Amino acid sequence: MSTSYIGDMEARERFPSAETIDKIALALKISPSVLFDENASPGNIKESFRIKYKKSLQTKLSEEVQKAIDSVCNQI
Repeated sequence: MSTSYIGDMEARERFPSAETIDKIALALKISPSVLFDENASPGNIKESFRIKYKKSLQTKLSEEVQKAIDSVCNQI
């Protein structure tokens, strides 16, 4: 997707298909509905993403920390 095409969509000069909307949302890791929210800002999208994935990220980080600790302990 070209930057000019995206710019045209933002300027409401071109209207994307549902498939294109899904692809954009997937690339941005947001819900497609966020793309239609007039009050959404990059900060709001970022905060929404952070809240949604905070728990899974904490779990993954905890697992990585535990692996690192285990690795160190195995070397001692």
